[in-house]
Amino acid sequence: IPLHRILAVGLTVFQKRKDYVKALEYFEKSLALSRELKIIEGIAFNLERIGQVMEAQNKLEEALSKYKEALAIQEQAGQVYNTASVLKSLGSVYNTLNRTGEAVSCYERALKAAQQIKSKNLIAEVSLSYAKLLKKNKDYKKAYYYWQQYSSLKDSILGEEKNKRM
Repeated sequence: IPLHRILAVGLTVFQKRKDYVKALEYFEKSLALSRELKIIEGIAFNLERIGQVMEAQNKLEEALSKYKEALAIQEQAGQVYNTASVLKSLGSVYNTLNRTGEAVSCYERALKAAQQIKSKNLIAEVSLSYAKLLKKNKDYKKAYYYWQQYSSLKDSILGEEKNKRM
């Protein structure tokens, strides 16, 4: 089976069916093939997806391990968007573990990277996650700021999508 087909099946099984055992099986196969073929992007991508499966199953230490491995690869490859995405995922796990300082650091680094490449979607996603963390920690003023950032970006993105359809 070609690598892209294995990935597609893994994503479908994970995202639509929530069959974590099967999804993990496909992502592990895809990871092994990516390692064998030395496809750096595939290795990092699969590590991040395995981390997401672990996070969904509340296996948070395993998720952290996979995310950290993916982050190191993305940073080394200079993949700014993917680095920001993994940092957002790391921030989420740290937040769940009540490791606030580490979550803040990840979200701030993710925002900086997303802003660097001007990715409105990613800035919005990270801003929302960061706002929720700040609210949870009763930093309401800062939480409101990031919520506003999220809200205005989402409105902007929706407006752009609407204009494209016309």
